[in-house]
Amino acid sequence: MGEPAPDNSQAPDSSQSCGDQRPHGNLETRDERIQLQPHRRWRIENYEHENVRFEVPTNKYSVLVSCCSNCTVSIVNKANAIAMERCKDCVLKFDDLVTSVELTNCSNVTVHPLRHMPHLNIDCCEKITIDLNTECFDCDIVTAKSSNMNITAEKDGELIEVPIPEQFRSSYDPKTGRLTTVVTDAFGHQ
Repeated sequence: MGEPAPDNSQAPDSSQSCGDQRPHGNLETRDERIQLQPHRRWRIENYEHENVRFEVPTNKYSVLVSCCSNCTVSIVNKANAIAMERCKDCVLKFDDLVTSVELTNCSNVTVHPLRHMPHLNIDCCEKITIDLNTECFDCDIVTAKSSNMNITAEKDGELIEVPIPEQFRSSYDPKTGRLTTVVTDAFGHQ
């Protein structure tokens, strides 16, 4: 009895893209919806120009935010994990998290944890801002194929912005058979 049964009657096809990203100019719009899917995952999708507030029943549920634009999505209570895909011009706020946040194919998104965020994955994204609070300073951030990413955090009473590196220099050592990679500054120096 404890958890609601998933509604599979309108299960979205994950191979479909968002309405405004369909090939050949087809601007088909899809219905906004919040739907429980199999494996304890809630899907929030297709919201535009709205503030969306969703209360996670327990920390055993994950949340997927998909194909939203110009929205603030607020996840209330502790979620297991949060994924955001194909969203643009959005703010993701959440109370607390068990595992991780994952951003994929997003543009101009701000991640704003109110409490703890242990891990953040950013993949194929641009213009990402992560607002870290003191409970998130130990957060692991992993990035791939992404650009223009910044962290904002408070230091000595002031809000500072720190860019996440995008440029690296790698060299191969034939003696050890290892590759060494270091972060470079904007001018390509070590």
